[in-house]
Formats: sequence, C-alpha cells, structure tokens
Amino acid sequence: MEFFLGVIIVAFIIFFVIAKFMKKGEDATKVIKERSFLIRSRISF
Repeated sequence: MEFFLGVIIVAFIIFFVIAKFMKKGEDATKVIKERSFLIRSRISF
C-alpha cells in the first residue's frame, strides 16, 4: 500500500514538472511569435 502511494506521488510530481515545462514552452513560443511579428511590422513600415 505504501509503495503504491509512493508511485502515485512520484507520478504526480513528474506530471507537474512536465506541465510546468510545457507552460514555459508555450510562453516562450508566444514571446518569440510576438517578437517576430513586431520585427515584421517594423520592416513593413
């Protein structure tokens, strides 16, 4: 029973870390997209 509980806790931690990294990745891609958009709009002006 304790082993099973430990496995669940480890799985939750791994999932949480992956979710955090995914969110960071999304934020990074969003920032890159916004920057590239700004650069493009500057070039067009």
